[in-house]
Amino acid sequence: MVNFDYKQLLQKNINNKEKNVVNELYGSLLNGYINQDTIVTNDQFGPRLLNNQEGSSIWEQIKHELLTCENYTFAVAFITDSMVSNLKPIFKDLSRRGIKGRILTSTYLYFNQPAVFQELLKIPNIEVKIAEVDGFHQKGYIF
Repeated sequence: MVNFDYKQLLQKNINNKEKNVVNELYGSLLNGYINQDTIVTNDQFGPRLLNNQEGSSIWEQIKHELLTCENYTFAVAFITDSMVSNLKPIFKDLSRRGIKGRILTSTYLYFNQPAVFQELLKIPNIEVKIAEVDGFHQKGYIF
């Protein structure tokens, strides 16, 4: 495999503000994945393990990321009624602010209910796609 300088690639054609973000992201990734003892950074961009213990709630993190993002993508195997009930007010607020979202889900085990999709269709700025792929059991969130 050829050595490649990703930092150099990231810093091409960006302004000073973006360079600061790139440097912070780069340092946070090195801190989180390589060596926490020698690379000290702001913890904002580093990897975190969310385990639903106090102070590490997946719901709280998703809510925070949604409220501060410019767009979002979810790849989830299932969308439950309770998930839509909790997220619907946030999705509507994001829609009013012009923030677009995408949700990729599946027909895996036929768990998703049509009523969930009917509710999501009522919210502008959300694109919902259904993957008809065997074994699609994703849980991914990009903000």
